[in-house]
Amino acid sequence: MSMRNVLAILEDREDRLWSTFDAAVALADREHARLTLAKTRESGRVYILFSPYAVHDLYLPPDTDPAVTAGRLLARAAEFVPEDIPVTTLVLGCDTRRQLSRLVRSGAFDAVVGVDSLFRHARRLGRELRRQSVAVVPVRPEPGHGPSQRIQAPAIEAPL
Repeated sequence: MSMRNVLAILEDREDRLWSTFDAAVALADREHARLTLAKTRESGRVYILFSPYAVHDLYLPPDTDPAVTAGRLLARAAEFVPEDIPVTTLVLGCDTRRQLSRLVRSGAFDAVVGVDSLFRHARRLGRELRRQSVAVVPVRPEPGHGPSQRIQAPAIEAPL
């Protein structure tokens, strides 16, 4: 299987981010492919408050601009990509699965790397991945994992 473009969906949490990053870099290196690091923006938090007389909802936006925060995280991760791998960064909207489906429909990617929970119970996304013949590389995050100097290529699964 020859790949041209590998898409890595990075998470917010450090342990999940670096596990996905290492798997994506290893795959791009093995396949001599372009690597695209993508990150969704944080949407903020919604709280529902219950009182004896009414129910209220409260939206708390993120402390900083979500696009800037995601961009900084991507720039930090891109610094660890080996120089012989072409890399692109991409800040997505808030809904990861919907944004990923849109990217898969574009036909630009041959493989998607992300945490295993991203692909679990995502029927629409699975259908789109199968339809476009995109390989899926689910990653199980390792606690305390950082960017490694020695990266091993992950196993590729068939499209969902």
